[in-house]
Amino acid sequence: MKILAFDSCNSWLSVALTEDKKTIAISNIFDNQKQSELLISEIEKILQSCNIWYQQLDAIITNRGPSSFTSVRIGLSVARTIAIASKIPVLACDYFEIIAYQYLQNQWLNQFANNNQEIPMIIVLDANNEEFFCQEFLITDKDNDCKSIKRIDQPYLANFANIEDKLSKSSFLIGGPAKISIANQCQKKNINYFINPQNEKLEANYFAEFASEKLNDKNFSIESLKNLEPLYIRNPNISSRK
Repeated sequence: MKILAFDSCNSWLSVALTEDKKTIAISNIFDNQKQSELLISEIEKILQSCNIWYQQLDAIITNRGPSSFTSVRIGLSVARTIAIASKIPVLACDYFEIIAYQYLQNQWLNQFANNNQEIPMIIVLDANNEEFFCQEFLITDKDNDCKSIKRIDQPYLANFANIEDKLSKSSFLIGGPAKISIANQCQKKNINYFINPQNEKLEANYFAEFASEKLNDKNFSIESLKNLEPLYIRNPNISSRK
């Protein structure tokens, strides 16, 4: 199964081509000013380097946020255009899904979730201005090594003061790119927590791995990943002209 994955929503542009979960080619450009401008050309370079046409792809997956309005919108528009022109499925997932999926694959989690124990987890992304994009999950151990993660709320925007009381009532597993910032503030407030010392991976090949895993699952409905609506969370800052 050949999957093209790309993400223009981060501080870098990431494009990857995978086949049967193996990364064939990947490009990461660390220039947060030009990732949207370079997206199409990098996709073309990746496919040409592997001598693969769009019509040979089994699926496309991209990121639907949360991030800046422009970068999310451009990524989804490019994905839609390629999918329609080439008549191939296009999927979208958000950062929270990708990070939660990685925790399911991580053996490090075994030391916390076992014996049918339930662990609350909060995934946090930097939203600037001392604010965070957040979503809460519940990790449950089933039949020893079989774990599940389910969302227990909708994504929301918050500063540390907004979630301090919630974190103090239960020992949360804190995940996501902004986990160190939240952990530091928990330490100052003597709030118990635990944290994965490893960094989560947000490069495009992990999006492709996620898509491949889902598409190979007989119990999975592709319709659940066909949500191409952007996940913004924060309202646009629009000022009227005087």
